[in-house]
Amino acid sequence: AETVQLASKDIARRFGAEVMEVQDPAYKRRKRYRAVKLAPLLRKALKLSPTELRRTRLLFTAADGYKVAIEGEKIVSQQAYLALGDVAKPPWEDLPGHRGSSPGPFYVVWKGKLAQDQKRYPWPWALTTVARAPRGLYAKTTPPNDAPELAKRGHALFIRDCVRCHAINQQGGNLGPDLNVPRNVLEYR
Repeated sequence: AETVQLASKDIARRFGAEVMEVQDPAYKRRKRYRAVKLAPLLRKALKLSPTELRRTRLLFTAADGYKVAIEGEKIVSQQAYLALGDVAKPPWEDLPGHRGSSPGPFYVVWKGKLAQDQKRYPWPWALTTVARAPRGLYAKTTPPNDAPELAKRGHALFIRDCVRCHAINQQGGNLGPDLNVPRNVLEYR
C-alpha cells in the first residue's frame, strides 16, 4: 500500500486549518486547537470517495503503540478534527498526569456532546499513522459461532473497552498484556 507522509504545516495549508474549541476529556476543560476537518484530509490522503470513507474502518496508531479502529461514518457524521497544535500553549501543552508527553504531533478531537463518550468516539493522541483497517482486524479474538451467549457478550465488551490497549491471540493493542498469549489471563491470577 502506498504511504503518504504529511507534515503539520502542509496539512494546515492544504486543508485550511482553523481554530476550534472543544471540551477535552484528557485535560478535563475547554481547549482551543489549530485543527483541520479530518474527513477531507482522509479522503485525499487515502484516495477515498465520500461514500467509500463512510464505509471504511480506519486504524489509528499512536507513538506508544495504542491502536484504535474508528468507523469512517463516525468521522464524517460527528465532526472529527485533526488537531495540529495547541492555541494557548504552542506547540502542545503536556497532558495531565503524563509529564513530558503531549498529544502532538497529531491528535483526533471531536465536536459536540456525543463526542464526550470516549468509548464510542476515541481521542487518540501522538498519532503516527492512519490507515484502512485490514479485513479481519480482530478475527482471532472472535468466539466461535456456537459459543455461549455470555462469551459473545464478553467479546463485545472487549472490542468496545479493551482492544485499544490489550490483545487477544496477538490481535489488538500492545500497551497492556495479551489476554490469551502466551497464557490465558485467568492463569495469571
